[in-house]
Amino acid sequence: MGLFGPASADSWRLNAVVEHQNDEEIAVGFADTADLIVEHWINRGPNDLLFVPLVYNHRHALELILKAAIRESAARLRAAGHNDDNVDQDAVDDWLANKAKHSLHKLVNRLDGLLARLDEGKLPDDTHRTLMSIHELDPTGEAFRYAKVKSSDGALVDAPR
Repeated sequence: MGLFGPASADSWRLNAVVEHQNDEEIAVGFADTADLIVEHWINRGPNDLLFVPLVYNHRHALELILKAAIRESAARLRAAGHNDDNVDQDAVDDWLANKAKHSLHKLVNRLDGLLARLDEGKLPDDTHRTLMSIHELDPTGEAFRYAKVKSSDGALVDAPR
């Protein structure tokens, strides 16, 4: 029986109950995990092996919160009567999964466009600069996730950091 196999009277301790969560809730979990790493450093001293997971957790939290904001903005536009591909729920989900993927740059641009349509302006300039700096460090969402990544020719190379 695997770790997450069906529960039985004698194996209930080997199971976890995980409710379905949306991107915003998962983002909070990643951000909280990063905060726990920082707290660990404060209390026990720096641990270089935790630096990459710390950065990854923060970066992934940002990616997920941007995706959640895009979904929410699109939902608000649909509620206001808009019905184009930039706000259609299935089209938005497809774009997030297959076009934007892990690109903070694409996510920020899409969110700015939706916010403008909602007459909310765009993200503040300092937020843009910060997100674009993180994007430049890790444009594909892999630099802090893996030690090796595929290059454009398919070869495994050290993840850029």
